[in-house]
This record gives sequence, structure tokens and C-alpha cells, in this order.
Amino acid sequence: NLELLLIQQALLKFPSTNLHDDYFLQQATELRYFIQFIKYRSGI
Repeated sequence: NLELLLIQQALLKFPSTNLHDDYFLQQATELRYFIQFIKYRSGI
């Protein structure tokens, strides 16, 4: 699954320690829009 692969790769970039909730929320929101963009470009 391409989407799951992208999510896993993105999660690997997250710092594993001292993760602030607001930072995580921002990254998760950007990741969600990024996935929607990839789906749009891929014609999914």
C-alpha cells in the first residue's frame, strides 16, 4: 500500500524523544494534506 508506505516513511522522520503535541499535530496535518496531494497527482 503506497499510502501506508508514505506514512511509515514520514513517521520515521519524527523525533522519537521530547515530541511536543502541537508540533506533532502540525506535522500530522501537513502529512494528511501531503497524502491527499499524492493521491490527487496519482489519480487515486
